[in-house]
Parts: sequence; structure tokens; C-alpha cells
Amino acid sequence: GIRMHNQTNPVIRNCIIRNVSTTNASSQVDGILMLTFNGVGEISNNVCRTISRSSTGSTSPVCGIRITTSGNTIKSMRVFNNSVSEILSSYTGVANANRYIKGIFIEGTGNGGKQSVYVWNNSVSINGAGSPNLSNTCFEISNPANVNHVVKNNVFANFTPTQTGVTRHYCFVTPVVDRISFAASTSTSTSDHNDLYITN
Repeated sequence: GIRMHNQTNPVIRNCIIRNVSTTNASSQVDGILMLTFNGVGEISNNVCRTISRSSTGSTSPVCGIRITTSGNTIKSMRVFNNSVSEILSSYTGVANANRYIKGIFIEGTGNGGKQSVYVWNNSVSINGAGSPNLSNTCFEISNPANVNHVVKNNVFANFTPTQTGVTRHYCFVTPVVDRISFAASTSTSTSDHNDLYITN
């Protein structure tokens, strides 16, 4: 895949990232990884497809696009016009409620509303049929409330068949209610005009 770490004004644009796979049971697999950044960043017009882990016992995450935020400086990341599909795992272990297959994942830390992530006009398709004992999601946020998230005009479609036990599949996941459009939030996060589809 593509990885950038601690870059200033980073841009990943017009790339096709395909057939990224590992048998390693412990390492996370990402199509695109932006591991902290400074300034204004952009991830746009990319295709992330067939990102996979072939280990049957590993619950290490597999992500199409993963972005981490941190620090005490003003910065923003713009993620738009990307296509993410075929994020796969061969996991066959016991049913797991944790989401280890993710289309777009925004994680990390923030300070005082100084960091913003804009997610616009992306298309994410997830089908976890190959690992029914593993939970998954098209889009997930794990940042604190003081990171601003603007999530608009995206298509998040989850085609995973019926799962049993503790496993679940989602279109959009936030850790608590104050991450998006909540009155008590310290951020100006919004979610609007997203198309969410789930098979069941």
C-alpha cells in the first residue's frame, strides 16, 4: 500500500492500490495509511481494492484508508472522491464483536478543536462474507470529540450476509454519541447527505 508518516501538506492522489495482502498475523494491513500529518493534507481520486489478510487466526485490522490525527497544532485532512472495496480477511476463529475490517477509518487524538477531517464524495463497499465471524464497517471514527469531522455525500454500502452471535456489520460507526452532530459536542462535526445501505 501507500504509507506517509509525519508529512507536511501531504497529498495522495490518482492512485490505484490493489492486491495488497499479507499472511502476517500481527501487522495491520492498509491500502492507504496517513500516520499523523501537519498542515493541510489530501487523499483524493484513489482506488483501494482487494486489501486482504490470509491468516485464518488473526484479528489484526484490515483497512482501505486509515488516517491518524495527533498533536496540538491546526491541521486538516481532506478525503474525497475515493473508491474502497474488497477489504477482506480469511479469519475463521470464534465470533468477534470488534470491527477488524474497515473501509475508511479515522483514529488518533486531538486538542481543542484544532484538527479537522473532511470526508466527502467517497464510495465504500464492504462484503464480509468470507469472514462471517468477524465484525466490519464501511466507515468508523475513533477520535475524541474535539476533532472536527465533516462527513458528507458519501456512499457507504455493506453487503455482508446475516451474521450470528456477537458479530455485527455496519455502515457508519462512532464510539459515543458526541462525535457527530450532538449538542454537547465540543466540535463542529456534521454528517449530511450520506447514502447508507445495508443488506440486512
